[in-house]
Amino acid sequence: FNSNINLKENGPWYLSGVLFLLAFQQRNAGKTSATKSYEKELNVAKAKANEAADAAIAAAAGAKAAKELASKLPKFNPSTKNADMLESSKYTQIRIEKEMMRNEMERLMQETALLKQQLALITRG
Repeated sequence: FNSNINLKENGPWYLSGVLFLLAFQQRNAGKTSATKSYEKELNVAKAKANEAADAAIAAAAGAKAAKELASKLPKFNPSTKNADMLESSKYTQIRIEKEMMRNEMERLMQETALLKQQLALITRG
């Protein structure tokens, strides 16, 4: 039996074979780990994109409500008294809030577009 194995002559080949099998197993383990990491990142990106889209929808609804409220307020007249000036300041406050909501909605829409681009890159890559 010892003459068939012949470790002195074939030992390096046996060792190379064992090392090849170990390297192959490690490569497969690395692929599995990378796949799990990729899937986790993809799920996080999808969740962020959905969250940003939901926030944009909520901001749009808020802007619509502010617009409806602002349209119901009387127009400002410089010759009005204190009560009318108070009403006018409320109108101005609502207009400012509406503008802030519009800016926030634009920011969220830009963020959503960016997240969609990142998601597309991740899914293609």
